[in-house]
Amino acid sequence: MSNSLLDLWALVGSGIFGYGLRKLAIDPSPLVVALVLGPLMEKTLRQSLFMARGDWLEIVGRPLTASLLGLGALALVAPPFVRLTRRRRAAGPQLSGAAE
Repeated sequence: MSNSLLDLWALVGSGIFGYGLRKLAIDPSPLVVALVLGPLMEKTLRQSLFMARGDWLEIVGRPLTASLLGLGALALVAPPFVRLTRRRRAAGPQLSGAAE
């Protein structure tokens, strides 16, 4: 702490951000994990690209990496898709009953 005005404004801004997260009922733990692991993952990606001489296909084309990327994409796409199909199933009987 250097008792500067910038430190005070950073504290106030962080407090407002935290208050907003609490009011919107957003869990801050994914943000903390991202702030901790983000630089480490960036450094590792940079090292991998250096070893692969900048060729993305050498990194992404490996079976383990491709399967992990596929699982990650599935984890992003599946919840909205499941939610949409549940809404359609729930709305289906109501629409057919109103038509009779």
